[in-house]
Amino acid sequence: AKESDAVLMDLRSFSANNQGCLYELQQLFNIVKLDMLLFVIDASTDRAFLDSSIRSIWQTLRHDSPNATLSQPVVRCFSVSQGSHEETGKLLSILYNENAAA
Repeated sequence: AKESDAVLMDLRSFSANNQGCLYELQQLFNIVKLDMLLFVIDASTDRAFLDSSIRSIWQTLRHDSPNATLSQPVVRCFSVSQGSHEETGKLLSILYNENAAA
């Protein structure tokens, strides 16, 4: 993940029952630049739990994290509703366009 141009994590159905995902989120925030991360969410994502988890993880970032000095961090989420080809195309376009600009 550290050497990737982008990291996409599927957080559909994310809830308090997904403790393993919390570890993965923590690792991503500690080793990957925030602008390289994109999370996929949908109506089944427990947004309150996700927001709370991100705030908690952010408070414990390692000092050598590439995100440790960000003054106004923005966590990017891509919300899907149908999983349609159109949504997939938009998602890929976001990843490709940002990657091409880098």
